[in-house]
Amino acid sequence: MNKTLLYFAFSALLISFTIFASVTTFEVTVNIVSEEDNLKITQQKPIKFPLIRVNDSVKIGDSCFTNDDNHSQLCKDSDADKGNRDSGTFSVISALNTHYNIALSSADVTNGMRFTASLHPTIATLTGANTADNKGKSTVTLYGMLELINPEEVTSGHIIFNYDVTLTYN
Repeated sequence: MNKTLLYFAFSALLISFTIFASVTTFEVTVNIVSEEDNLKITQQKPIKFPLIRVNDSVKIGDSCFTNDDNHSQLCKDSDADKGNRDSGTFSVISALNTHYNIALSSADVTNGMRFTASLHPTIATLTGANTADNKGKSTVTLYGMLELINPEEVTSGHIIFNYDVTLTYN
């Protein structure tokens, strides 16, 4: 009997704690701005090369850089060609103070020539890290290199090379 009475007393004690419980719900307010597709790149200035001359003085592997006046016979500038070579400039819009990576995909071969886009003036670096400023903007400079692959495939005229620029958040 004492065990039963003790059991009922213990049960009543537990029920009394349950009866006097209090639950209150609170809320939190969060301000959210959806910034989908907020990592964008826009070309401000295209990459430019001088007149490319393929003749008997050039050899396979000769190259021309957008920022080097006399790398090879392939793009020795005449006085008329000065200023016809330039690196490309791109503006990047992203979230404020954001770190992002740039990856380039190029090495397009057309008309016996190979084009390679680069983040460095004379080295074919294809990736790099950058940081946007406190307004979410930054400027990226891209360089280009042309390399003679097969002089027998080269024909006179304008040729177009393609390259991709990929931006990803760190």
